[in-house]
Amino acid sequence: MHRRQLIQLAAALSAGRAGAQVAGEQPARYSILSLIGNRLSVITAQMQTGSLLDRNQRQEVTLPDGSLDLFATQATQRELLKHSPQASAELLVAGTEVLYKNPITVGAGDAFVPSQELSELLKTTPKSHLILLTKHRAEALLRAQNSSQGHGMLEGLGFYVDFQKRMRRSDTGETGQGYLGIFANIQIWLLDCENNKVVREVSFSETTTYSAARSETANDPWTALDGAQKLARLKSLMRTGIARSLPKLLQA
Repeated sequence: MHRRQLIQLAAALSAGRAGAQVAGEQPARYSILSLIGNRLSVITAQMQTGSLLDRNQRQEVTLPDGSLDLFATQATQRELLKHSPQASAELLVAGTEVLYKNPITVGAGDAFVPSQELSELLKTTPKSHLILLTKHRAEALLRAQNSSQGHGMLEGLGFYVDFQKRMRRSDTGETGQGYLGIFANIQIWLLDCENNKVVREVSFSETTTYSAARSETANDPWTALDGAQKLARLKSLMRTGIARSLPKLLQA
């Protein structure tokens, strides 16, 4: 390849790295808000006899410290800056439980109306776009080695416990009575706050399962992982889903 061609190639690659930003154009400004981490769901599977009704037992664990929301906004910020290094991103914090309930209403033409609580929060930031993470509701299709497990609908973050289904450990081949499922079902919105328009939305459902064979007795799926391991696996699912979703959300 001739020297001139090499110079032209280098120039083209440099322009590609810079992205489509026009000379003199201001870098994109974002705020990031997560409304997924106020509660964890603990779902216990129940035996079903031909009914299509969701008969799972459901419990909710309140998380007042905001740590999972902070983790989600930080993970989103990292992926945003990988995609758009020149962008600015401010992390917002939900100061009230009310903010988690129906933060936006989407109408015709992709217009949205923020709730009163979200509107008040957005007044504190001059950013033009909001990346908003909310809970997504999806069918229980918990990923196992060669199949999907579970039934009913799962929303947000949590754990699914089945005491009946025998499942094999993927690493040792041992089987146990029951399994522990972990899920992160999240919807990510890109909102144009200056024009109150939904630019794009992406949802994901990241799941995994662990055989009760991992527990000491091989028949208590809840103890297949300890508390720290449960939290680490949940965060890993969140991180994976966010990393896969941000390029789709921010596509030109």
